[in-house]
Amino acid sequence: MKLNRKKSCLLFISLAILVLNPLSIDASDEYVLEITEIGQFDFLGYTYAVKVVDDIAYVTCGDFYLLNISDPSDITEISSFPLYRGHQFWIKDDIAYITDENLGLKLLNISDPTNPTLISQINDGGTVGDLFIVDNLVYVADVDDGLEIIDVSNITNPIEIAQYDEEGGVSDVLIQEEILYTIIFRVDGRSWLNIMDISDIENMVVLGSYDVNLLAHDIAVEEGVAYIANKEDGIMLLNVTDPSNIELLSSEDLEGKIENLYVEDSLVYLANKIAGVQVYDVINPTAIKKVGEFVDVGSPQDLEVIDNLIYVTDSSEGLEILEISGLDRLRETSGYSFIIFISAFVVLFNIKRMRKKPIY
Repeated sequence: MKLNRKKSCLLFISLAILVLNPLSIDASDEYVLEITEIGQFDFLGYTYAVKVVDDIAYVTCGDFYLLNISDPSDITEISSFPLYRGHQFWIKDDIAYITDENLGLKLLNISDPTNPTLISQINDGGTVGDLFIVDNLVYVADVDDGLEIIDVSNITNPIEIAQYDEEGGVSDVLIQEEILYTIIFRVDGRSWLNIMDISDIENMVVLGSYDVNLLAHDIAVEEGVAYIANKEDGIMLLNVTDPSNIELLSSEDLEGKIENLYVEDSLVYLANKIAGVQVYDVINPTAIKKVGEFVDVGSPQDLEVIDNLIYVTDSSEGLEILEISGLDRLRETSGYSFIIFISAFVVLFNIKRMRKKPIY
């Protein structure tokens, strides 16, 4: 086989990249990312969800709390609002939309952070958990009644306009570009990922579904990959670019209990109730790699990531603020590692072809 100039050049570049690979220093590093705690606020009860807007952290811990986090080393309570058992919530236009377990959806006016007030509520008797808002519609996950869609265009009088019985309870809901992703507990005892077209909410269409084991609990989707958190089985990565043909990319059986996850820039942040906060690089979804962790005596429940800060609700230690160091270096090495992988493939492919045929 005669190598033309283009092939010879490609082979030479690939070999040079492999030989000059500077990533060998990573072999001695335990983790690329360093995560340290820079702030904490203790609650007396079970801390559940967290959202951060500017210098205010909103937290459900039975009740609904507003915390001043402008100085992470000195977090102070601004105010609180009594709830039965607050779960997930959404902050939009100075309104907090909160699921209050057996008491339905509540809307709070938080324009004055020192004095949150109830605007309205709606309750059909189910047990609500997760929620997602698009325009004036709130999609609520009900573990008893399936998916509920509530119109809040009139915030003083929210109205349920549609319901979808998912053959079981819904634990999580996510929407991207009129595509709805839900995790459901079906009557057969299994957890399933359902993907639906909701462009017409009166005629929602199931595009595909996938068995995600028994205790799937949270979902995130980024660039056609769905990340599923499972309380017992770790995490599962699925190719959902074609919902009618969902494919398993990889799964990691992790120790502990994964309560929630957060995905951004090909990094997955896990709230592991037993093993702490864990960070995985998923730039190659078929071979994910742990790149950082933070472990203390607590039990992480939920988390949100903004820039280089992780805001974690800990069911036993309240709200924790963690700082991440090394993100820039991680992305440099991740991108270069991908080039190394491609280069190695090119070299091996050409060597294989050269062995098959004599070179004239």
